[in-house]
Amino acid sequence: MRYDLTLADSGDYLIIKVVGDFNRKDAEAITSAAFQVGSELGISCYLTDVTEARNVERSMENVRFTEENRYPAEEGEAGPCTAVLVDPIDHSHDFYVAYARRSGIDITIFRDRNSAIEHLTKTAARLNHDDRNARSSEGSDGPRRPAEGEEPTATTVDQQPSPTS
Repeated sequence: MRYDLTLADSGDYLIIKVVGDFNRKDAEAITSAAFQVGSELGISCYLTDVTEARNVERSMENVRFTEENRYPAEEGEAGPCTAVLVDPIDHSHDFYVAYARRSGIDITIFRDRNSAIEHLTKTAARLNHDDRNARSSEGSDGPRRPAEGEEPTATTVDQQPSPTS
């Protein structure tokens, strides 16, 4: 299993590209790394591209992952928004996403990249507008994003699949 973290050209969301089969422990590592980078950049929208990855975890382990990895927002702020881009014929992510949504996590499956990007762009615009209004009342500029023309950083991590718990 391998994953890459890349800032979208617009700077509005982080792209998480996963390749290969993964389980709960892999998903925990990916989520932790992505949310850390997002936090450093002041980003709370994520495009998780699993078009080349399969969730091989059992249903109950997906429930456990959801319960243990909520990443709550600060009081008064929206939590992370995740668009999961899947292969049109892959349904290995459906149970996790359905359970996560029922648990209050802002996550949606997409089978079309443009729809996923449109969803994240609209959400980021709304969140950025709300965030700018909050910062202007506090007098803070918040975390720094890459400047116009500055190269965003990308992270590539190769891992061997973890044994299924």
